[in-house]
Amino acid sequence: MSAPQYRVRRATLDDIAALVELWHSMRFPAEELARRVTEFQVAEHEGRLVGAVGLQMAERQGRIHSEAFTDFALADSLRPMLWERIHALATNHGLLLKAAGNASVEY
Repeated sequence: MSAPQYRVRRATLDDIAALVELWHSMRFPAEELARRVTEFQVAEHEGRLVGAVGLQMAERQGRIHSEAFTDFALADSLRPMLWERIHALATNHGLLLKAAGNASVEY
């Protein structure tokens, strides 16, 4: 049996319903996230959204806002792929990234 294949990509408007459902399952403020966070990267398996990470961008600063999974057992598999996408996005935009713990990394 082979390992599951995940696809990581930028979220589109078609993902909003699945993202809101995921945020609600994690007890995240869905309306606030939809309004304030400007960039989401999602992971999917067989066309189903299984994880996401949000990035709020303002000028040269980026704040990693949320990380969510349909099953937290997937976190170790999905996190490196999602973070690779966030890293590429930060590099492309020349962002100073801040995480919840106030640690900063400049790209």
